Order: sequence, then C-alpha cells, then structure tokens
Amino acid sequence: MSLSPIITMKDPERAMREFDPVGGQAGGAAERDALFQKLGSVLVVDDSPEVCRSLDLFFRARGVPAVTKAFNGREGIEALESAVPGLIVCDINMPEMDGIEFIRHLADRDYRGRIILVTGETERLAATVSDMIHSYEMELLGTILKPFTGVELERALLQEEKHEACAPERPAFRVLSANEIDERLEDSLDLALQPKVCARSGALRGAECLARWRQPDGSLLPPSTFIPLCEQAGLTERLNQRVLSRAFEVGEELGELMDAGFLAVNLSAGTLSDVAFPDRLQKMAEAHGQPLSNYVLEITETSLLQDLKRSIEVLSRLTLKRAHLAIDDFGTGHSTFTQLQSVPATELKLDQSYVTNAISDKRARAILETSVELARKLSLTTVAEGVEDQETLELVSDLGVDMIQGFMIAKPMPIEHFKVWSKTWPQTAGTLFKAA
Repeated sequence: MSLSPIITMKDPERAMREFDPVGGQAGGAAERDALFQKLGSVLVVDDSPEVCRSLDLFFRARGVPAVTKAFNGREGIEALESAVPGLIVCDINMPEMDGIEFIRHLADRDYRGRIILVTGETERLAATVSDMIHSYEMELLGTILKPFTGVELERALLQEEKHEACAPERPAFRVLSANEIDERLEDSLDLALQPKVCARSGALRGAECLARWRQPDGSLLPPSTFIPLCEQAGLTERLNQRVLSRAFEVGEELGELMDAGFLAVNLSAGTLSDVAFPDRLQKMAEAHGQPLSNYVLEITETSLLQDLKRSIEVLSRLTLKRAHLAIDDFGTGHSTFTQLQSVPATELKLDQSYVTNAISDKRARAILETSVELARKLSLTTVAEGVEDQETLELVSDLGVDMIQGFMIAKPMPIEHFKVWSKTWPQTAGTLFKAA
C-alpha cells in the first residue's frame, strides 16, 4: 500500500534538502514519544547522502537513540552484524546491492523488525516489492514515494501504531486432540452464519455457513483449531458430511428466512471428483425438507484444477438439481477463462485481499473493477468479501457489486444470534446504505 500521496519525482535531491526533519507533528507529543522510544534503533539504507542525513536528523529529533546509515544493501548487511534495528527504512534502487536483494537477505536472516520503503521508482515497482516483503512474512509499515515529507513519514508510523492499538487481542483457544475430534465430531461440529446483504440497500440476501467447534459452554472455536487435525487424522470426509448435514438443519431452523440461494456452504475439493455426490446431497436435502435451490455451493478455483473434467460433470449435475454455484475467492487461484466459462456458476465471490486493498492500492482496485465487469458480462452475481468500512462499502457499491459481506455488516455468529440480528438489521441498514 502507499501511505503517502503519489507524487511525481522531479528533483528528489532538492526535495530532501527542503525536508524538515524536526517539523511535521502528526500526532500528540506523548503518543509520538512512546512510538519512537519503542523503535529502539533505526537503520537507513539509501544511496542518497541527503536522504540519509535528513532521516538521521528526523529520527534523532524524535528521541531515537541510535540511527545507522548505509548507502547500499551491502553496507546495510554489514550494519546488521553489529546490531539488529527495530526499524529499517530502505530504498529500492541502489548501487552494488539494491534494495530488492537486501530484502531477500533480511528474509534469509529471519528479520523480525519493521520496514518502510522509500523510493523514487514507479508506483508499480514499489507495489511489487511491497508484495515481495509480505510474501516473506515480514512487517512492512508502508511504501512512501519520493519526494516525501516528515509529516508523511511520521503519519505512516503513527497510523501503524493506532492500527495495532485498535486490533483486538488474539484469544488463546483451547487445543483440541485428534481423539476428541473423532469422538465428538457429529455432536460438536457446528456452523456460524455471516450475513450477505445487498450492496446498495443493505437488505438481507443470505448468509455463508462457516464451520466452528462448539464447546460445552456454548462458545465456538475457529476452524484453525480442528480442520488441520481432521486432515491429519483422515477425518476430512466425515467433517464435510457433517458440515453439509448441519447446513440443511440450519435451513430448517431459519424457517421463513430461507429463500432461493439464501445459505452458502463450501464444498471440499474431494466432492468435485465424486460423481455420486450430487445424488447423495439431494437425498440429504430431501431428508430435511430443504430444496437445493435454497443453497449456494461455493467452490474454489484451485479445487477445479484437481480434475476439471470430473468437476464439470459433478457441478453440472448439481445445477440440474437446482443448486446454485459460486466461485469463491475469485482472483487468488489459477483458473483460466476457459475454466470460468465451463463452470455453470451463478455467483462470483471477490476475494477480500482485493476488496480491502482497493482504496489504497491501484492494482487491487483495477483487478476488482475488471472482475466486476467480467462477472456482469457473464451474468454472474457478485459478492464482495471483507467489507469493513464505509469507504470500501461506497466503492464496491459504485462499482456495481451486488452483495457484500464483512465485519462492517456483522461477524460470523451462532444461528440463534443470527435470527435475532436479522430482525434488528433493517433499522441499522437504513443508516449505512443509500436508498435502494
């Protein structure tokens, strides 16, 4: 992401000479002092003496006790031999060893501090290098294009600090054992529902079923606590069977809320190669008095690749039985246009990585816009995942997305809570959405 306005670099050296290392107060004094003390030490890696001098003054003026300067990646590596900094501010284009190679060396050393990119290269290259840092699972605070100001640099650091302060503390979940899962799978495997609403009016359109493990006290554990164990213990098929069976039970419990394509449930890759699956699924639905037309079966692009011919057969037969099909996490797999054309899907779910970054990342926005336009031309309903703020809501609505889901609407919740939420939601929706 870019944490500063996109500025055409005409004379970066002059810009850095005019850089005010002491001015530019982007937050309260106490907040700033605490942040810069937390950094401990900073390593600046940039081939420009003016940039290094200005950043040295910038951090020292804010109480950072140790600022080390390196004029290329090789010198940066040598500096790491003496001390590991809490923050590295790094350029991309440098002689001898550029910033890209330097970052790879950081990853090889398992660097766990923070990184800020400051560069005069194109926004596209900067974004690509940012993606590379994320792929190494290192902490990138942001990418700032030269020339930049002290205000922009300070704001980038303060925004990250505010983000961390607002982030919910990750709870410690009880560890399940393979034996416990084996013994209690049918009794404890449950579903949480995350609402899907109209992107323009906010009207409730459906919900996605998400697997959870219900504890004796009624609390729900996330899938990370049991799905890996199921895979290791060979319980995946039983897990899938229970998820589908529970989805039909939920349909019964929701009663009059149920409608065409209301409940979405994920299909495992294994079901797509099982030609007997469509008949079994129909019998399960009939046993609970639920028409398959009330369900959206979500498949990932990756699952299609395992056996495309068999998958197309299974999906076509599910369509004959009037089930709706959705391609989940669109844009993250490896499907071709031919595969997309072959799948009898009615819905395209836009992956949250593009949705959440579309405001700040031009590439993510372009992919999102193109995906929505493609879906429109293929007569597919679109669902944007990961809508968490008003700005993103307005963006996807303006782009013509049909439905949204995300924490701004509601987090996944137990069925009993969902039924209560569905009654109070219309009043809330009226304050968030434009008139239909």
